[in-house]
Amino acid sequence: MTIVVMVLARLGNGNSSQMCGEVYGIVESTKSIIVKEFCVAIRKSLKPLVILKLSRNKIKKITICFECLHEIPYILGAIDGNHVLVIAPKVDPKSYYCQKGFYSTLIQGVIDVKCSFQDYDYGWVGNIHDWALFQKIELGN
Repeated sequence: MTIVVMVLARLGNGNSSQMCGEVYGIVESTKSIIVKEFCVAIRKSLKPLVILKLSRNKIKKITICFECLHEIPYILGAIDGNHVLVIAPKVDPKSYYCQKGFYSTLIQGVIDVKCSFQDYDYGWVGNIHDWALFQKIELGN
């Protein structure tokens, strides 16, 4: 249970990996592995159960709700991401070194007007820019 709490604290609050490790008593190298394995397990096990395909009616309802709340038409979701600290890989470490000054992979999610996840992706190299990540997800590359 400690592992789940540590991973959720790291991903949910944006707390540093070092802080999470100190609080939960997990060594630096192990923390990064745990977070990555947790995200992979979520992707494989829960994504098909949680993230549903949207019908045209559902899409229309979501865009109407966003417009009512924020007065911006044609919004289907809000997208954001976070860097997850990792140990520098032996293969192509330069690609994982992000502008924040550490090695990372990215997790990015899309939420609807009720803050429910509609989609997410994890595992892109840390130095990729947000717009490039969004394009890769949209194009299926």
